[in-house]
Amino acid sequence: MEKKKEKSASEKLKERSLQIAGSLEQKVEIQDVKAVEKSIEKETLKKGVETASKVPEHLKKPKEAEKPEKKPQEGKPKVKSIEKIEKEIAKKIEKEVKKEPETPLMFAEGIKQAKTPGKKRKFTQTWDLAIGLKGINLKKPENRLNLEFILPAGRGKPIKVGVIADTLAEEAKKQGADMIIRKEEIQSLVKNKKKIKKLANEVDWLYGEISLMPIIGKQLGAVLGPRGKMPKPLPPKDFGAFFKRARGSVRVLLKESPVIHLSLGTENMSDADVLKNLEGVYGFVKDRLPKGVNNIRSMFIKLTMGKPVRLQVK
Repeated sequence: MEKKKEKSASEKLKERSLQIAGSLEQKVEIQDVKAVEKSIEKETLKKGVETASKVPEHLKKPKEAEKPEKKPQEGKPKVKSIEKIEKEIAKKIEKEVKKEPETPLMFAEGIKQAKTPGKKRKFTQTWDLAIGLKGINLKKPENRLNLEFILPAGRGKPIKVGVIADTLAEEAKKQGADMIIRKEEIQSLVKNKKKIKKLANEVDWLYGEISLMPIIGKQLGAVLGPRGKMPKPLPPKDFGAFFKRARGSVRVLLKESPVIHLSLGTENMSDADVLKNLEGVYGFVKDRLPKGVNNIRSMFIKLTMGKPVRLQVK
């Protein structure tokens, strides 16, 4: 009986040892399985990322075609207002003078220097005068100028005058108007802006019969105004003297920009005639400034394609 008990005890010990060994093997297997599972997960993730990054060709968004550069529209350039032209000319003159500063010259000497022979042009050049101002508040209407000045020696070229009239049309034509636009033509002009622009470019001065001024302003003002060709009221009689005065006059404009720009004549005029016009304009402008000569900052004279010459302010 004792031997059976010992056997059973040894057997039990063996069984127990086998159980322990089995459990250890299971643990090792479990750990190995977990390690394998982790490695599989890592591989799966990597493949998933790779497959995600490799988008099928049919699912890819098509590349946007390069947009062709917009070509500027061909056509006639827009007509600039007188104020813009004046500003551009004044800026060009100032830039040229800053490059090569020079001592201001007396009027007669300045004209001679500005007339120095250069490249021949296929057109008749104009004498341009630019008067720069200072210490003047242009926000105040009383400091602005919109006047006419008769050049003592004339403008040196034919000046055309146009008239928009009704009952005075025939009389205006007899007394020397270069162009007559009758009342019945106004409506057709409203429908054809190109024709209005063409008419405005063909004349230097435009006048209107007093009774037609409200119609002219309402229907043609938008085109004529920016071009500085808004008609002035025509007097009821003595057109001949009125047109003669207009043909020798220049506009003296001072609005937003502190620069007065005007024409003194053409290069075909003698130096003496250009000097007469220069002195006349200078005195006219000086007398109408609040502080006279103290409001004049600078003054330049030049031919259309020539170099500006600084004049002495006196």
